[in-house]
Amino acid sequence: ELEAEDGDAGAIPRTVARGAETALDAGELETAERLATRALEASPDTATELQAQKVLADLSWIKVNRGTEDMANLLAAAGDNEDLTTARDRLLSLEAHNDPSTFSRLAQVEALRGQPAAAAEWQRRERETLPAGSGAEAGARVNLATLLGAAGQWNEALEENALLLADFEAQYGPSDKRLLPVLGQRLELLEGAGQKKEAKKVRKRMKKLSR
Repeated sequence: ELEAEDGDAGAIPRTVARGAETALDAGELETAERLATRALEASPDTATELQAQKVLADLSWIKVNRGTEDMANLLAAAGDNEDLTTARDRLLSLEAHNDPSTFSRLAQVEALRGQPAAAAEWQRRERETLPAGSGAEAGARVNLATLLGAAGQWNEALEENALLLADFEAQYGPSDKRLLPVLGQRLELLEGAGQKKEAKKVRKRMKKLSR
């Protein structure tokens, strides 16, 4: 009907994609998925295609989101399934737009799939989009070090942790208790890497800071 009214073939997928967004906002998830899929099947323009892809990615994210960005917890709950694979594929369709939230979601999905090395690459890309020295960047760096350690990439993990520790020391001084979580992660990484001598030094420093 839309096409007949104004001769604009693009009107149909645009309207269906808007309907998918509306259904998603209303919590009508099955309807949103059906409409977004039909919008993509209707040869949409680039903007409409992105609109529909975002709806599908959001729908998949709703299914797999665990409500935490803590990579250690996500890795502990790892176990691949069809929903996670679908979420990964739909999020990958948005990769070219360099949205940090897409990279964050991909990192979490790969962690849940038990793929720490792949998760680390997405976590790195998210970190690179965040303001240097911000709390968000610090959190991303913590997660990146965790993922690299889980992937057995100990040197890279320790390097990320060392950069974060240097930032904290510059902000708070070398004797501030706020360094303890970063030092705690460093201790775990050193122990995992089998660097017992260095781990002993960090343990001693943590003990001193805890007094």
